[in-house]
Amino acid sequence: MIDQFNVKQIVVLNESHNSYGDFLPTKQRKLDFDEIEVVLDDINEEKYVKTCEITLNARGICKKVSAKFALLGWKTDAHAPPNLESVIELWGALKIAGGNEIVTIACHDGVTASGLFLAIGFVIEKIKMEHKVDVGLAVRTLRKAKPAFISTETQFGLLYEAAKFYLSSFETYKNFK
Repeated sequence: MIDQFNVKQIVVLNESHNSYGDFLPTKQRKLDFDEIEVVLDDINEEKYVKTCEITLNARGICKKVSAKFALLGWKTDAHAPPNLESVIELWGALKIAGGNEIVTIACHDGVTASGLFLAIGFVIEKIKMEHKVDVGLAVRTLRKAKPAFISTETQFGLLYEAAKFYLSSFETYKNFK
């Protein structure tokens, strides 16, 4: 998929588990998957993300991909991260919105963490563009594409809290409660 759709950035939200096996190379070894060789070029760790710059060599064509592992403490069995502010900061740091690159967002089950993360990003971008947001409408819009996104009342509440937190970061909305 990464090769086929020319993905430039992969974001992994949940902590990995040993049982998942190795899917990234190390400095000491490269990995081979069918006709694709994966080589680690560099590793960089920041506040909420560890970035692995990798090269994919598929049929003689080299492509650079940035694999970003969120350092949020988001367990695979949890419906929410331990710190909502960190998710909002991660969204801003990744600069996903507005770009032309294809980005893959991944989590343990494909919907719980990635759904909440993308919903938070959607709400943030809506606030940036329109200076207001309807969280319920945002959830309905996302569910048209992926019905399993924001599947619990807890996640809906977190999305609302994320909108409040983001709005409170602006001086104009400091009195928003």
